[in-house]
Amino acid sequence: MKQRKIFYGAKFISFSEKEELSFLVVEGGKVVYLGKRGENFKDWEGEKIDLEGMVAIPGFIDSHTHFFVTGLQYEGVELTTIKNYKELIEKLKSSWQDNWIWGWGLDESNLKEAVLPEREFLDRYFKDKPVALIRRDHHSIVLNSKAISLLNGDNMAGATLGIFTGKENSLLRQKFFSNLPQETLTSGLEKASREALAKGVTTLVALEGGELFGDYAVEILMEKAKCLPCEIIIFPQTTNIGFVQKLGLPRIGGCLLIDGSFGSHTAALSAPYEDDPQNCGILYWQDKELEEFITTAHNLGLQLAFHSIGTRAIEQLVKTYEVVLKKYPRSDHRHRIEHFELPLEKHIVKVKELGLVVSMQPAFEGFWGGENGMYARRLGKDRARMTNPFRKIIEAGIPVAGGSDSNVTPINPLLGIHWAVNHPFIENSVTRKVALEMFTKAGAFAVFKEKSIGDIFKGADADLVVLDKDPLQEEVDIRKINIVMTVKKGEIVYENRRPPLS
Repeated sequence: MKQRKIFYGAKFISFSEKEELSFLVVEGGKVVYLGKRGENFKDWEGEKIDLEGMVAIPGFIDSHTHFFVTGLQYEGVELTTIKNYKELIEKLKSSWQDNWIWGWGLDESNLKEAVLPEREFLDRYFKDKPVALIRRDHHSIVLNSKAISLLNGDNMAGATLGIFTGKENSLLRQKFFSNLPQETLTSGLEKASREALAKGVTTLVALEGGELFGDYAVEILMEKAKCLPCEIIIFPQTTNIGFVQKLGLPRIGGCLLIDGSFGSHTAALSAPYEDDPQNCGILYWQDKELEEFITTAHNLGLQLAFHSIGTRAIEQLVKTYEVVLKKYPRSDHRHRIEHFELPLEKHIVKVKELGLVVSMQPAFEGFWGGENGMYARRLGKDRARMTNPFRKIIEAGIPVAGGSDSNVTPINPLLGIHWAVNHPFIENSVTRKVALEMFTKAGAFAVFKEKSIGDIFKGADADLVVLDKDPLQEEVDIRKINIVMTVKKGEIVYENRRPPLS
C-alpha cells in the first residue's frame, strides 16, 4: 500500500468545497479523502501530521517566471538596491568575477543620477575587464567598451553610449549568456527552486529561451527540472515551432515580445511617453508576420503566449488573435497575454469575447505604481491610474493568473497577493479571495492543470502551503504572513517551525 498521510489540525481553505474541512488523507501524492467537520482523523491509519492550528491553502502557482535567469542571478551581482554610481562601482569592484563582471537588477529610477551609466563612465574603472549590467526589466543592457568589443556590438546604434535596447539588447544578451560556462548556467537552479518552495510555490511557469535568453536555456532547464522538487511548466520563448514539437511541449511563446517595457521606454504606446515626448515605444512584429506565426502554431494545437504591455502592443496582439480565431475557431485554446499592463476598455471586452487568458504581475504596482512611481514618470499621472486594472479585467470574467516575472521581482506570491488587494489606485484592486485565486486556481487554469492543482479537492495533487495567519482575514497584513510548511504531492519539501509553534 502506498504510504498514507493524514494532515490535520489546520483551517483548510478550498475554493470548491462548501463544507468545512478538518483533515486531508493523502496517498500516492493525491488527496484521496476530505475529512469533514465531525469526522475523526484518528479513524484513519497512516502517518499523522499535525498542522498545529495553522492555515492550509492550495500550493501557490507563479504563472510567469524566467526561472533559468532567476537561478543564474546567484552567479551575478545583485544591483536592485543600488542608490548611486559610487555605490555601483564599489559593489562591482567588491564582487570581482573571473572572466566577466556582470550584474542584474539595475534600475535607474532608484539612482541619484536618475539615468543608466554609460560606457565611458564604466571604462574609467574597468578598462581591461568586460562589464555587462542588465536592467531590472531585462529590456536594456549596459556594456563597457571591452564588453562591446567581445560581443561584436561596435556597429550597433547603442554602442555610442553603451546602452542597448530593443533588438540590440536581445541579441547582445543572448551572446553574453551563451558565453558563460555550462556550470555557471545550471548551478543556481537548485538554489532558486529552494527559494521558491520557501515562498510556498509548488508549481511555477518558466518562460524560457528566445530573444532575451536563448533556446539552449529550454533544454538545460527541461533536463534539470526532472530532479527539482518544485514542478516546472515550460513555455519555450521561440518562433521555432519544429523545436517545440521535437521537445514534445504543447505550448509556445511565453514572453515572445510584442513590445518592450515602460522602464526602458520601449513598451508600445498610442501616445508618447510623458518623459520622452518624441517616443511611443517599439512594436517588434509586423502584422502579417505575427498573424502567420499565430496561425501556424494555433492550427497545430499549441497554446500561445506573448509579452504585451503597452496599449498599441495590446491592440496589435488582440486584433491578430481575433483574425486567426475567426478564420480557424478552436474551443478552449486558452491563448495568453503576458503582462497586459495598459489595456483599454475595448481590449478587455475583446479578450473576454475571444476566450483569452491574461497573466499579470501585481507586485509591479508596489515597485513602480502610484502617483510618484516610475509608471507616473513614464506615462503621466492619468495613464498611471490605468495600469494593471485587475478589478475591471476580473469583473469582465477573464481568468487572471498571477506571477512575479522573476527575477524582475522576487518569487513571492504573498507580495503579489498584497498588491492585487492594495493596488495604489483602489478602483483597480480586488478582494483577498480573488487575489488568492490569481496565484492558485487561475494559475492552474492558465496551463490546463485545473484538474490536478490550484485547489484542494478529492483527486487533486496534495500541494499545500501552510501559513501562520489567514490571508482572507481583513485585519491580517498579507506581507507579514509566514510560510510554515510547503507540501508538494504529499511530501514536505519546506518547513519552518522555528521558533516552535504554540
